[in-house]
Amino acid sequence: MKQLRMYVTALLCACCLSTTYSCKEMKAEAASVETASQVGEEPAAKADNYNADALKARVEAIYKDVANVYNKCNEGEGMDLTPIQEAKFDEKYCSANWNKLLDEVATIDKALPDGEMGFFDADYWIMGQDFSDVSATDVKVEKIDGDQAVVVFNLHNSGNVSRVKLDMVYERGDWFIDDFTDNYSEDAEDQFGWKGGMIDYIKEHNQ
Repeated sequence: MKQLRMYVTALLCACCLSTTYSCKEMKAEAASVETASQVGEEPAAKADNYNADALKARVEAIYKDVANVYNKCNEGEGMDLTPIQEAKFDEKYCSANWNKLLDEVATIDKALPDGEMGFFDADYWIMGQDFSDVSATDVKVEKIDGDQAVVVFNLHNSGNVSRVKLDMVYERGDWFIDDFTDNYSEDAEDQFGWKGGMIDYIKEHNQ
C-alpha cells in the first residue's frame, strides 16, 4: 500500500509539472503575440496572406470571379441571371458584419407594401443596374491598419469607369470586403458608401 501511495503521488506530481510547463508555454506564446502586436508585426497565422501583395491578389481574384460570372450572363440570347444568384458573392467574399446588415435590410424590404422600392436600386458589385464587359483594373492597396485595410481600383462596366474603394477586414483567416464606396475620391461629394447607407436605412425603419 505504501508503494502504491508513492506511485500515485509521483504520478500526480508528474501531471502537475506537465500542466505547469504547458501553462508556461501558453503564456510565453501569448506574450510573443502581444509583443509582435506592439511592434506592428502580425502573428505567424497571418503571415501568408497578411500583407499588401496578398491583399491586392485577393481583390484581383475576387473581381476576376465577379467579372467572369456577370459577363457570362450576357452570353447567348437574352440574359440569364442564374449564375449571379448561384455565385453568392456576399457569402464568399464579404465580412460577417456586411452579411448581417444585408439580412436586416432584406427583412425590412420583405415587410414593405407592394410596389414600394426597397433599399437597393443598383448592384454594388458592378455599380449599376445594367452590365456588360465588366472588369477591374489598377488595383491598389492604400493602407493596412491592424485588421482593417483600404483598397481602391477602377471598375469597368458597359464602357464606363468608376473608381471604387473597398474597406477590407481580416477575419476567418483571410481578407473580406466590409464596405463598397462608389465614385471614390478624397474630395468627391457624390461618393456613396453602401454600408453607411444600409445602416441609415435600418435605423430609419426601426424608429
